[in-house]
Amino acid sequence: MKLIPKSKNIIAIIIFATLLATNPSCKSTEKVSKEVKEAEKIQETQDKEAQKEYELAVKEHRKKQSDYAKQLMKRMKKQQRNNNIVRKRSLWDQIFRRNCYKPR
Repeated sequence: MKLIPKSKNIIAIIIFATLLATNPSCKSTEKVSKEVKEAEKIQETQDKEAQKEYELAVKEHRKKQSDYAKQLMKRMKKQQRNNNIVRKRSLWDQIFRRNCYKPR
């Protein structure tokens, strides 16, 4: 028994596919003025500097800690990784929603 698709179904599938192709879920091509772009660049550089300062502070803090505290942190980090496996994104989200990561 062969299944012959009806022309209405084919047309509906084509229309549905074109709607999906023309309406992406994320807006990535918004027009932005020069002032906004410059402000974003300044913000990014400030964020990078703040991140570097934070990393240096964390490094200094860890140098001052005892061996027991370092071992405890290492153990907790491993345990945290094992606990967060459940919260990992599904394969469907990883494949079809690459640019739209929204934490739950």
